[in-house]
Amino acid sequence: MSAVPHAAIEQLLSKSMGRAASVVSERALGGGCIHAAVRLELSDGSMVFCKSNPRTGREIFEREAEGLRELARSRVIPVAQPIAVGQAGATAFLLIEWIPTGSRTATTWSDFGRDLAQLHHVARADRFGFAHDNHCGETPQSNRWHDEWIEFWRQERLEPQLRAAQEAGLLPRDRTIATFLDRLDRILAGADEDGPPSLIHGDLWSGNVLINEQGRAVLIDPAAYFAHREAEFGMIDWMGNFGDAFRRGYEEVWPLSPGSERRIACYRLYHELNHLNLFGGGYRSSCLSTIRSLL
Repeated sequence: MSAVPHAAIEQLLSKSMGRAASVVSERALGGGCIHAAVRLELSDGSMVFCKSNPRTGREIFEREAEGLRELARSRVIPVAQPIAVGQAGATAFLLIEWIPTGSRTATTWSDFGRDLAQLHHVARADRFGFAHDNHCGETPQSNRWHDEWIEFWRQERLEPQLRAAQEAGLLPRDRTIATFLDRLDRILAGADEDGPPSLIHGDLWSGNVLINEQGRAVLIDPAAYFAHREAEFGMIDWMGNFGDAFRRGYEEVWPLSPGSERRIACYRLYHELNHLNLFGGGYRSSCLSTIRSLL
């Protein structure tokens, strides 16, 4: 049985959809390392995805739902639509439309690259950050607004992760880290060439993409904010597994600027540090290797 009573789900669904809804069956789903997940079948034959957690509180799901809605506003890339966020006792839950999955086609990844480039091109803001903080995995992610990208990346992304790792004894307290932060302006030189901040998914790897029945890639589980668009590739190039066709599709629409490879390594470091802080010392050597390669 779902960790959430069906009565609580049905009440929230009925309120959100404006009509009575009842759950007739459910199926547990695997793949999630943070939340429990089930597929719910309703009395009208439709399906709903429900993820829940008794530890996190509802705020993590509210922020996820807002990120999905912001991505969907672009109307240029498929996004799983959130339905509602609820609470049943200690357990918070999020209801999302069910995406029937299909198989990849010959153009799935190249189309996805073009879709993502369109998202980055049309969904823009005046400053770097987001209307609210959110999470990258289970890690709280500060999205305080900044006018300057490098200051955003230093203060809201790298410094909190580096500080947490040092306090936990996972990284050394030597001059290496301080020198790296001091040189960030040089490392990210050229990052202001692409115009206003772009909306990014923020945690884009193969586990956060579904393939729908039409063979198109659909975004799920965002850590969205307005950023330099190359920051999207920090996670993609590390764990994306979307292949060369994806990158070619992206660059058909909007080629990356000269020097992007070095900057993307710096954006990858944020995710390496996040994994270090979440999962422990197995990621220590990769973090130090990336830092030293950028000095």
